[in-house]
Amino acid sequence: MRHIKEFKNLRLKRSLVTIRGIDVVNVLVLMYILFVGGKEMARGMLWVACFLFCFLSTSLINLRVTIVLDLDTVPLWFRKGVYVEFRGRYSEVYAINGSVLFCVPSASEGEEGMTLFRWECLKLNNSVAEIKITVKVIGRGRVFELSTRVFIDVENRDVYSTDGKFCGKTMLWLPTSLEKGDHVIFGYPGCCVEGIVTEKGEHYIETLYGYQKVFSVDFDSGLVNVTYRNKTYVHRLWNWLDYDLDTGVLLCMAGLRAEGTLYVFGIFSLPPVLTIYETNIDIGPGLIWPRILDFLLSTAPVIFFAFVFVFVYWQRKKKHKLIRTRRTKSKN
Repeated sequence: MRHIKEFKNLRLKRSLVTIRGIDVVNVLVLMYILFVGGKEMARGMLWVACFLFCFLSTSLINLRVTIVLDLDTVPLWFRKGVYVEFRGRYSEVYAINGSVLFCVPSASEGEEGMTLFRWECLKLNNSVAEIKITVKVIGRGRVFELSTRVFIDVENRDVYSTDGKFCGKTMLWLPTSLEKGDHVIFGYPGCCVEGIVTEKGEHYIETLYGYQKVFSVDFDSGLVNVTYRNKTYVHRLWNWLDYDLDTGVLLCMAGLRAEGTLYVFGIFSLPPVLTIYETNIDIGPGLIWPRILDFLLSTAPVIFFAFVFVFVYWQRKKKHKLIRTRRTKSKN
């Protein structure tokens, strides 16, 4: 029985099985079988068989998941019909050639304009998606609206016009496998800029879908030459971007610039700040504790004054009671 008790007390640490080798734990268990010996070997073998079954089952699952993640880089949420709509307050639309396509006063000048950017997947063929792009600006009773279709390779984010011309990279989503310090390519044809993941899961932003954890990407090219319709213009490509931690969908940006889908229109940038307004992509439930913190902060003044009132009232009552007690003693 001594060997069986030792076998039951043995703590096995499972390691994931990869394509390159077998589970190290299985090897250790087999070595244990060779050395324990004794009359209880049959019962020991039964225990080992159970452990091996569990380890091999989980190993096969892990192996299958690893293969799927390596080969299928199209996001699981990406399908026909998915859409994301962004909205922002200010309404200047700047062209690549330096002109202002449309402008309305900001809220500080007496009117609040509205800028809308929306993308929607019309078709998905393997990794190539047909995307409808809509830009709409409203202000002072005027409406500026553009709409077109582009083709995007969902895996590498390459954008192509309907006539097959390369238009650059899109920043509308990124792989969730990116880690802090990883580099990402953005930009236009012949003019790329390298972004870097500055943080992952360290902070959250507030959206209409609640507080969402994000990973952030920043880039700044400095002054570079941007070619459009055989003419060259000097621009600075910069941005900060916040992506949903679970899906990789873009949630918020400091304006939309260096975006391949806007290159089709000849648009250089849309005004800051654009935030997700509506989508049918499941970006997961919002965080609860920031809401609790907001509630506590909003009610803190009330709680503080209530506490002060109760404390002062209790002190005055205690003081009056003490005075009455002293008067009673003095009379006696």
